[in-house]
Amino acid sequence: MTKSIVIVLLAVALAGTAVIGIGAQARSAAPAAPDANLAGYWVVQDPGTGSWEEWWDYGPARHSAKVRPEIAKLNEEEFAFLRAGNVVNRGARGPDCAPGNLAMSWASSGAQQVTVSQGEIKLGPQLVHTDGRPHVDTKSAAYKPTGNGDGIGHFEGDTLIVDTIGFPPKVCDTRFPFMRVTGGGRAKDTTHLTQRVRLTDPNTMQIVFRWEDPTIYVEPYEYTYNFKRVPKPADDPPQEQPKRQFLTDKFWPRQ
Repeated sequence: MTKSIVIVLLAVALAGTAVIGIGAQARSAAPAAPDANLAGYWVVQDPGTGSWEEWWDYGPARHSAKVRPEIAKLNEEEFAFLRAGNVVNRGARGPDCAPGNLAMSWASSGAQQVTVSQGEIKLGPQLVHTDGRPHVDTKSAAYKPTGNGDGIGHFEGDTLIVDTIGFPPKVCDTRFPFMRVTGGGRAKDTTHLTQRVRLTDPNTMQIVFRWEDPTIYVEPYEYTYNFKRVPKPADDPPQEQPKRQFLTDKFWPRQ
């Protein structure tokens, strides 16, 4: 074997080793899956006055929904009802009352938790299936609507796209017959919600909400919330265990 051939073979071997090394380094430096990065506790950021009325009734930065005339009239009637002192819901809570309000949960000041499991993401109050399944049959008698709807999702790059339908046609609230959405909007069984969820930096989550329903909105209502990552909220302090059960009090006086 000539000297020139030996040099060529050595160069090829060294190049192959370098490629393998670069490939291994790239694999070890691969970013975490975007759904894993979403996990944690998040608090909405209100850049406004800090007033719930400003934030909720008029929407972020007073970006209110453009609603149909009958919905605008309903809003005025409900506000007048509240101003007259009817601030307490006096409706009975029965088994047919749909619990939850997805829009209000995300607007509220408490921390919302995001957890990631195989095939699903618990996005605050909402369970989002990410295993490719379609929506359930929301017209079926077996479907029990809630204010969180039926959510399915998938990733487009680093953005989680959540598609939600199946909100309740009405709610058991003497003040508001239909589920409320920020900015004077509403949601019911004909409403379609799309959420685009992504991290703008490791500690900031952004959710763009887009509500669509031609029976409510003149045009789709879209707004954005930003959330900051926070530590897990402290649990309630442990309560001291009772020294005896209540039934024993009839036999032994308390100390």
